[in-house]
Amino acid sequence: MTTSYKTKKGFQGKNCEIDIDACSLPDTSCPSPTQCLDLPQGIEYTCRIPCPTNHQHCVNGGRCVLNNASTYMCICARGWSGQDCHINVNDCIHHWCQNGATCVDEIDGYSCLCPSGYTGVYCEQDIDYCVDSHCSEHGVCLDQQYNFTCRCMLGYEGPLCDVEANECNSLPCTNGATCVDLISDFRCHCPPGFEGFP
Repeated sequence: MTTSYKTKKGFQGKNCEIDIDACSLPDTSCPSPTQCLDLPQGIEYTCRIPCPTNHQHCVNGGRCVLNNASTYMCICARGWSGQDCHINVNDCIHHWCQNGATCVDEIDGYSCLCPSGYTGVYCEQDIDYCVDSHCSEHGVCLDQQYNFTCRCMLGYEGPLCDVEANECNSLPCTNGATCVDLISDFRCHCPPGFEGFP
């Protein structure tokens, strides 16, 4: 099954997770002495005068620009917010984790902690435990959420169906007959004076 998503303008990637730097586009220019600053919301940019090097208040990759001669603002890098870009944005508010996975917030992104039985970046793939099962040729593998089980053919038992069942264990022969185990069957050898089936 192929799933396609429409990428929001200014972003690229399967899940629109990559922001296109508007300042790198050929038709973007700013008058001197301003500099082009890419904004995190799609293909948007602003032309601003950067703060002097001795007044860099922004952290975590934020860029300091002057509002006027006495005030500044920070244009935060993706994943950060706040006046000085010191707050990690909770990227788990809007996430793609599936099948009950736990979203783990990171810097400018997140990861999915998959529950047992699932794998993939977004925990979107059901693990088929039968792919690497060790059921014998006398059993059929049944994929389950956390593991697999082997359904045994008649005459075999054990977790992997690799043990021949001993039908004589139930003591089916009477009157002193000797039981002979066969594959999914048994025979009774009757003592003198007795006969019958099995």
